[in-house]
Amino acid sequence: MDTSRLILILGCFALAVCLVLSITTLSSLRNAIAENESAQVEAAILISNLHGYWESVNDAVMTDESLPTNGTPTDTQEEKNTFLIRESNGTIGVFSSDGYLLRLTDVKVKTLPSQARQALAEGIVAHSWTEVDLILQDYTT
Repeated sequence: MDTSRLILILGCFALAVCLVLSITTLSSLRNAIAENESAQVEAAILISNLHGYWESVNDAVMTDESLPTNGTPTDTQEEKNTFLIRESNGTIGVFSSDGYLLRLTDVKVKTLPSQARQALAEGIVAHSWTEVDLILQDYTT
């Protein structure tokens, strides 16, 4: 076999390898683009759902008269509500009568005397924000 024929065969082989690699690369690129597009669609759906959820929560908070405004409810709110002061994730939390967390303090329950820990485990009922503040002051001083 002469040298020119050998070079021609090697050249064809190199071309075939390049063609296979090009097809593989293009196929991988097409799959990556399809995955990216589907991820973008899923992200758009999640964002849309989150936006709808946020609007419904915001509407509920804006129309719920039982929630305090700026940390102090109005007189009519105090008459309608009772509050429960109890432990929440190791700190003292103030909950509405419906069980919603309204306020979370930075007071660690484990640092309190055992009598206070027991009272918080059972839950302390307060009938106004003023009473809530007085009870919380007892635990912070």
